[in-house]
Amino acid sequence: MKKNILTHSLIIIGFLLINTLVHYPSILGNKTLKQDDIIQGRGSYHQIRSNKKETGEVPLWNPYIFSGMPAFLALYPPVNLLYNIHVYFMFKFYHPTGLLLGNFLAFYILLLCFKVRPLIAAIGAISFGLNGFNVISIMAGHNAKIAAVMYMPLVLAGIHLIFSGRRWLGFGLTALALGLELKANHPQISYYLVIIVLAYGIKVLIETIKNKNYKSFGINTALVIVATCMAVGANYTKLASILEYSKYTIRGKAELKTNQTASSGGLSKEYAFQYSNGILEPLVLFVPNIFGGSSQQEVSKKSALAKAFRKGGYNRSQIAEQLK
Repeated sequence: MKKNILTHSLIIIGFLLINTLVHYPSILGNKTLKQDDIIQGRGSYHQIRSNKKETGEVPLWNPYIFSGMPAFLALYPPVNLLYNIHVYFMFKFYHPTGLLLGNFLAFYILLLCFKVRPLIAAIGAISFGLNGFNVISIMAGHNAKIAAVMYMPLVLAGIHLIFSGRRWLGFGLTALALGLELKANHPQISYYLVIIVLAYGIKVLIETIKNKNYKSFGINTALVIVATCMAVGANYTKLASILEYSKYTIRGKAELKTNQTASSGGLSKEYAFQYSNGILEPLVLFVPNIFGGSSQQEVSKKSALAKAFRKGGYNRSQIAEQLK
C-alpha cells in the first residue's frame, strides 16, 4: 500500500514538472501565451464586461457581434461547485497552463482503471497529454475543447469501473466526470465521447450475451443512465440556454435565403466538414506539422523552406519578404 502511494505520488510530481517545463514562460516568467481565439472572445465580451462594471447589470444584447446577438449566456455565475473541482483537478494552474496537467492525470487514472501498470500508464498519460492535437489546440486558444477532451478518459474510466464490479466508485466517478465534461461546454467533443462510449457498450453487450449475465448488465446500465441524468441536471441551465441560443446563430433556422442556400435550417454539410482531418492527417497527433502546419504559421529563416528559397536563387531580402 505504501509502495503504491509512493509510486503514484512520484508520477504525479513528474506530471507537475513536465507541465511546468512546457509552460515555464507563463508559470515561472511573466509571459502570457498568445491565443487568438481567447483574444477575439475577450474583444467580443468587452462591452458586456464594461457595462457590468459600470452599472452592475449584464446586458442581454451585444450589438458588436454580427448585427447584434443575444448575450444572456454571460449571466452564468463564474464560480460553482463543478468549477471549483475543475480548478483543483488542475492543481489550480487554471487555463491554459493546467490543461496538459489535467490531461496527464485523467488518462493516467483511466489506464489504472484498466489495470495498466503505473509506469506504463504514466508514459501513456504523457503521450496523450502532449499529442499534437492538444498542443496545437492550446496554442490556438481552444481551451474549452481541450478541457472537454481532458474529462473524456475520466468518464470512460467511471463507466468501466461500473461494468467491472466496482459499481459505486464507478457511479460517482461517472457522474462527476460527465458533469465536468458538460461544464467544459464543447458539445462537439462530448459528441465524440458518446461514440466512444457506444463502442465500449457494444463490446460489453457482446460479452453479456456470451455469458448470459443480463441482470448485472441491466443494473450497470441503469447506474450509467442515472449518473448521466445527474450530470445533465447539474448543467441543465446552461444546456437549455445554449439550446435556445443556438436558434439565433448560423446553426439555427435561416431567415433569409439566397441562391447558394441549400436548406433553410442549420449548417451545410460542406461547412461542417471543411476543417475535418483527411484520412492521414490524424498522424499530426504523433508528428506535429507533418503536413506543413498552419497556413498562417510563421516560418523561421533558418528552416528547410528558407534553404529551398536560397537554393532557388532568392536573396535574403526576397526570402524575408516571402516568409512574412
